[in-house]
Amino acid sequence: MTILRTAPLLSFPKPLIDDFPATVLANTALGNDVYLLTLKLAQGLHQQEAFSCLAGQFFMLELSPSSSDSVGVPSFDFRRPFSPLLFDETTQELLIYYKVVGDGTRRMSHLSVGNKVQIMAPLGNALGEGVNPAKTLLVGGGVGVAPLVYWASQQKANGLPAPVLVWGSRFGSDLDALRPQLADVFPPEKVLLASDDGTVGEKGTVIDLIKQHQTVWAETIETIVVCGPTPMMKACVAYFSEAFPKATVLVSLENHMPCGTGACFGCVVENANPDGLPLRVCYEGPVFEASQLVWEAKQPCHH
Repeated sequence: MTILRTAPLLSFPKPLIDDFPATVLANTALGNDVYLLTLKLAQGLHQQEAFSCLAGQFFMLELSPSSSDSVGVPSFDFRRPFSPLLFDETTQELLIYYKVVGDGTRRMSHLSVGNKVQIMAPLGNALGEGVNPAKTLLVGGGVGVAPLVYWASQQKANGLPAPVLVWGSRFGSDLDALRPQLADVFPPEKVLLASDDGTVGEKGTVIDLIKQHQTVWAETIETIVVCGPTPMMKACVAYFSEAFPKATVLVSLENHMPCGTGACFGCVVENANPDGLPLRVCYEGPVFEASQLVWEAKQPCHH
């Protein structure tokens, strides 16, 4: 089905990429190897400007050699990609919601107050003005909720209505840990939660929860934005194609990225256009229309 739009759903800003020194203000363990890292950013080293990152874009985080002196925690050379969870332009404080899945994030979990890190930003594309938050459904899995909350926070800052957020996780405690941040962005009635263990929200998956509202939402939802583990996104894309045929489905990928700038082709995914080149998540993405991708192909896992 062809969707007529008055504005593009995705935009491709080409800002000057800069490096921003940052100081750790807090690194809070939320349970189940999930953490909330708070950074205080200084102005860019090269352009001498304040940090800026549009919703949909991401940044690459680099740890200095002295950032962690924990015994047995390996160092790493590559930066790691993250989306902001929240960012306060006034205080220049950046919140990162992450899960320990490898050596890099394990070393991040040992960051202490006062440690120094550096981030390169802004990178990737952004959600465009064609997305109407009042007719948008955000679907997050695990730490994939971060870019969705960030996008909703920017809509709120612009005086626009809140979208609906459906967020699922294996453990209800992970959902519960972010209630203060969600309350700052969404009205309570716009947040629906699902957990595998059933301790918070509905027991089951995000698809199980969405099915309860499918009849009503199918008539009102124009755009669906999904971010989470690849198997979860694959299942959602298949389900939405049948349940929400009038909606455009966008996916936000957070693949492993050696460079983050499109130079190394280390984060490519398969293009659904047989005549097209592989798509670089860090450059053509990280936000794509789901129809641009081949979902049967093996894709790198999320952080």
